[in-house]
Amino acid sequence: MKKLFFALMALTLTAVSCQKDIDYTGKDAVEISLNVDAPELGTTRGETGMNSGKGAIDNFSDDEWATYDLRYMLEIYDVTPGYENLDTPVKERMVQTFDSYQPTTFELRLVPNRVYKFVVWADFVLQGENTDLHYNTASLTNITRIEEPSNSVMHECMDAYFIQKDIEIRNALTNSLTLTRPFGKVRVITKDVHEVNNGTTPAKVDVTFYNHPTFVSLNALTGQAEKTVETVVYSYDITKAAPYSAGYDASEEYQTLFADYIFTARDDAQEINFTMAVTDQNGRPVRSHDFNTQIPLKRNHLTTIIGNLLTTATEIEITIDDDFDTPEYVVDAKTPLATPVIAVTLENKNDVTISWNDVELAESYTVVINDEVVDLTATRGETAAVNEYKFVGEYNTKYTIKVIATPAADTDYRASEATKEITTEAKEALATPTITATLTKKNDVTFAWKAVEKAESYIVTLNGEVVTPTADFEYSFVGEYETTYVIKVVATTTDEDYIASEATAEITTEAEPVEYIYLDANKWKADNATYKVLVSNSIFDMNPDSFEMTDSNNDGIYEVVKPEDYTYIKFSRTTPGTYFGEYTETMEFPDGENLFIITDGGDWWNDAEGYWSTME
Repeated sequence: MKKLFFALMALTLTAVSCQKDIDYTGKDAVEISLNVDAPELGTTRGETGMNSGKGAIDNFSDDEWATYDLRYMLEIYDVTPGYENLDTPVKERMVQTFDSYQPTTFELRLVPNRVYKFVVWADFVLQGENTDLHYNTASLTNITRIEEPSNSVMHECMDAYFIQKDIEIRNALTNSLTLTRPFGKVRVITKDVHEVNNGTTPAKVDVTFYNHPTFVSLNALTGQAEKTVETVVYSYDITKAAPYSAGYDASEEYQTLFADYIFTARDDAQEINFTMAVTDQNGRPVRSHDFNTQIPLKRNHLTTIIGNLLTTATEIEITIDDDFDTPEYVVDAKTPLATPVIAVTLENKNDVTISWNDVELAESYTVVINDEVVDLTATRGETAAVNEYKFVGEYNTKYTIKVIATPAADTDYRASEATKEITTEAKEALATPTITATLTKKNDVTFAWKAVEKAESYIVTLNGEVVTPTADFEYSFVGEYETTYVIKVVATTTDEDYIASEATAEITTEAEPVEYIYLDANKWKADNATYKVLVSNSIFDMNPDSFEMTDSNNDGIYEVVKPEDYTYIKFSRTTPGTYFGEYTETMEFPDGENLFIITDGGDWWNDAEGYWSTME
């Protein structure tokens, strides 16, 4: 494969802020020299006639160059990050045509400090013209054939080339690119022309592509073939002498029956299937063939199908030629054996048995499981019969099984194969534990579960941390107030026929209880009196902290939230119109009691008296 060079010569560089303000040919633009070369040297053209294994440039003689010109066209798009525009080229399309093979140079000016997508398309047009001949190039995003396939098959002028690449223009730059074909070439060659009946000459071929959608459009900006059709049909006339007379066709035994360029996916190989029917000069059938196997087709590769296609002794190979700078695909196209019929049965969830029928003319069988060839003798004569293979699979696993029937090497048949899939079942899970969650005293939590049949142990986690059960089938603990706890109980077993099961439960503890101090003031009553609790950490404190008490239901029992972190407590009563308050004695905070009951109200010079009790 020859090269396509882009020499990018940059002058003074000036940054541009916004695409809509760019003048691509203004004073800030720099000179760009773009050298374009085709992918073939064309050094052998016209020397020995056309060879169906070569491309147009290497095939064209002076006669073809007297009819056709090689046309190059260039479009450039601004794809600077943040300003990508693939709808409008930054310059008008540039076109160059030549009446013989030669490279060309495009001279242009572009604003630097930007990224450009250079798109080049090269094809053949009538000499002296630059209008579309074989491909509609109105938009390089949708290049399609102009003629019906029947009118273009076996024409080397259908060869074409393209390239698309992003290049950042900053300083003087030389960049090498290589034009490539956007399609693969496929040809069918028979090698038994001399063996057909006397007076019979292959004269017409009907070809129908089927089974795989065929690409019919190229987006040269992305490099991807896009639109597809389900069926493509060819019907055309052939002769032994034209258009090919070199290569295989130089021998009287060989003849190219079909050759064409077909759009292909960008990178990956694809498959094609087609039928071919050959009739003679009197319209009588000579031979039909169904190429229903995996015929490979790949971009810039030549797929060659060659064999005894006109007689009954069918022996066919398929190749991909190195004239396209890549190894030639070779595919055995002998008549395939009948396809094996596979039966797959499953026992005990993962015991797999594969069996298949005897295929006529098959000499041996190969079994492939998930792309690995198995040893058929491993169980032969023990637990498996002929045409049978057994194995113990993994649980819950998908297996793709292929059985290949192979004939003897010296026959006119080739191997056939069949595939089948099976998925083993999952192990049976233990019963799911049933968990109950209970809450006492606001934050005392107990999770309990029932024993699970066949379970040998339980793994318990609390909020993701493994914990040890506090009793059989139980875990209890004192939690934080107002906190959610999630427990997971996993029932496990060592029995290989079962898998663990699990269950979760959650509970939220209640808010922390509020403690109160209560005063029974029924024997210390006074109209409109107010009551307070006085607290301090010293019995001699003359300015204790005070908290007013309230009687929420007017029953003579006053309450206040218990003050924390104090040692001493006493109660006071203040009535309107009095100057001095009345008090109880100073006491230590009671232990476990919260209700002080007044038994004697005293007076302003005597302390009120009472005792501690508990308010439920």
